[in-house]
This record gives sequence, C-alpha cells and structure tokens, in this order.
Amino acid sequence: MFLQKTIKSLKRKQKDNPCAWLDLDTASTTPTASQVLATMKPYFSEVYFNPSAIHAGGQFASRALTHSRQEVADYFSVSPNDILFTASATEANNWVVESCAQISLPNKEKPHIIYSAIEHDSVIAPIVRLEQRGLITASVLPVDNNGLVDISELEKTINPRTVLVSIIAVNNEVGTLEPLSLIGQCLENFRKQNQKSYPYFHSDAAQALNYFSWSDLKFLDFITFSGHKIYGPKGIGGLTFFNHRALQDMVPLIVGGHQEFNLKAGTENLPAIVGLAQTLALLKQNSVEEKTHLLNLRSIFWTTLLKENKSIRLNGDLNCSVPSIINCYFPGVLASDMVIGLSEKGVLASQGAACSASLGVPSHVVNAMYHDKTRAQESVRFSFSRHLRTTDVKHAAHLVTDLYNQLASL
Repeated sequence: MFLQKTIKSLKRKQKDNPCAWLDLDTASTTPTASQVLATMKPYFSEVYFNPSAIHAGGQFASRALTHSRQEVADYFSVSPNDILFTASATEANNWVVESCAQISLPNKEKPHIIYSAIEHDSVIAPIVRLEQRGLITASVLPVDNNGLVDISELEKTINPRTVLVSIIAVNNEVGTLEPLSLIGQCLENFRKQNQKSYPYFHSDAAQALNYFSWSDLKFLDFITFSGHKIYGPKGIGGLTFFNHRALQDMVPLIVGGHQEFNLKAGTENLPAIVGLAQTLALLKQNSVEEKTHLLNLRSIFWTTLLKENKSIRLNGDLNCSVPSIINCYFPGVLASDMVIGLSEKGVLASQGAACSASLGVPSHVVNAMYHDKTRAQESVRFSFSRHLRTTDVKHAAHLVTDLYNQLASL
C-alpha cells in the first residue's frame, strides 16, 4: 500500500533538513518568533526564581509575572484579575467544561451544555465523558456546508438548564469564522427573557486571535487561547474572562498552592508567560499586514490548484473563513496518502487537527459539514504562515497537483 511504503521511506530519511521543508501545517503549530525567544531567554537561567518566594529574587520574578499578566489583560481590554494562565488551550477548554458542569441548578437538575458539531476534541471529549457519567446532558448543534452554526437550531435547543454554549471562533480544520455576535445576541435575549445569568458563552479562540471582530467580545463570557498558534511558545495558554461572574463559577483545576488566584496550583511557567505577553504585543502590531499577506497566499494556492486539476474541491467557503487555512477535497485519494506523499516531497500538510491526525480517523469536521465519510477521508488541510512567500505556495500547489494526479491514476 502507498501509505505503508512512504512511512518506511520517511523513517529512513533521518537527515532531512527541516529548514528546507515547506510548512503548510502552521494551524497545528507555529515557529516561535525571534523577538519572543529573546524576551523569554533571561527567565530560564538569569531570572529563574520562583515568583512565590518572598526574597528579592522571588519578588523580581513576581513583578515580571504581574507585568506580563497586565500586558495580556491589556490586549483583551480586561482586568489582570480576568486572566488565568494554563498549560494549553486544551487544558483551558477542559477546565471550562468541568467547571460549568458543576454549576448547581434548582431541584438538583442536571446542567445542560450545547456545543457545535465541529468543536475541537478538547471541548467535545470532556463533554462526552461527563455525559457518559450521567453528570450532564448535552446537545450538538449542526453546521451547514460552510461550517456555520445553525442559529435557529440553537434557539430551539437552549433551555433553562443550559449552563454553557461553546462555539469555536475559527474552526481549526476548515477555517470557518463563526458569527459570534449573532450567537451572543441569541443567548443574551434568552437570558433577559428568562431572567437568568446562564448560559455562559464560551469560545475556543486558539485559531482566532488575529481575526476577532472585537465587537464580538462584548457577547462572550470567556475565551480560551494558546501561545503556540500565534508564533509564541508551546506549553502556555489561557482563559480570558469578560464576565466576572463566569470567573467566580470556575472550580479549582489543581489544588495544593495559591497560584492563579487559588484556582491552579503549581509554580508558574514564567518564561512562557513572559513570551506569551510579547507574542500578543507583536500580534497587535502586525495584524493588518499579516492578514493581507495570508489572503494573497491562499488565493494563489487555490487558483493554482484549480488551474491544474479542476477535480479538486473546496471544503467550506473562502468568503466566511480566515485566510490562514484552506481545506481541500481530493476525490478518490486518501488524505493520509496525500499527506505522507507530500511529506516525501518536502511539503507539510495535515488531515486535520494534529491532536487526532495520528489516529487515522476521518475528519469529524468535514463529515459534520457534508455528512460524507468518504469526503472526510479524502480531505487535506493546508495552512499558511507569515514566513511563506508567493513562490513557496505556487511551488507547493504544483507538488500537490502532481501527487494527486499520480495517486488518482493508480
């Protein structure tokens, strides 16, 4: 089988040069910016002190932690007390779900959680686990062929027991930008009509920080995010609260220390936190220019693909998706064969979320959009970074179509 042969071939190529690879999988992770690395460096071996210590070194580190939290809070226009640092967006998403599942309702009713069919697994998995344990009930919102949530379905599904609605801001596999304002208005109307403080509105914003319409934030209660998706370090993420009541309903994730306002014990990852603050500062500076560049790259890539093989189809709609992600359907060829074959040619792509790609399962996102498992098995995600040039994506597109033509003819 093609996949087995190419895996063996890849294992033989231990001396490949990563600098020569064309990385079209930056939705899974991005390189840490040099300015961010420079900012982090002193906190590994010079200012290495524990921020909880009361001596001079500890107080110096504590001030750096406080300053970084303030910088992150300024990016989101919230108070420093509304920022919680986590090890990842996955950890943050789990924390949100677990906390909302413990909200006490009248008459010991089970909390109800609503989420979309195209959420990241770090939202879906904890909800499914809680439901299987009989601690909550849950409802899945369908999406259309563009990956957009059906708001009329949300209006039918929400009920007085609903404590949380979680809708991903930008889908990590197809790039769909969800209508957060419309969803938020729907939830706000429900709360007013029923005189309730619930449901909370949460959004996984790991792929979205560069694409938010900031007017959306007034409808959100909290978002989760990650550093390594935006040219920051791995091992750092966070929760931003726009509704202080939602923060009050968070239950401790880890006990045994006072860190993160007594909600997450453990010595802070100070180098990563400092790096995250610098990452957000750079993101704000480069946002407009970067989006224009990525839009141009995506346009060139898709136009080149179509010009060379009109059988290739688009998953979703480029008009309602972010410019950094494009997902393509290659009829008749498995995505795994495309990804491994491209890797042999020096082009990195993905079947979908990196967290589940190694499992070899069809994309649950594409399947939710088209109700077609075959299409889900034959779809590949390409994602673009600020470092790519137009010549890079043209070359990559040629390699993609050459490989597809070769595999389709077998």
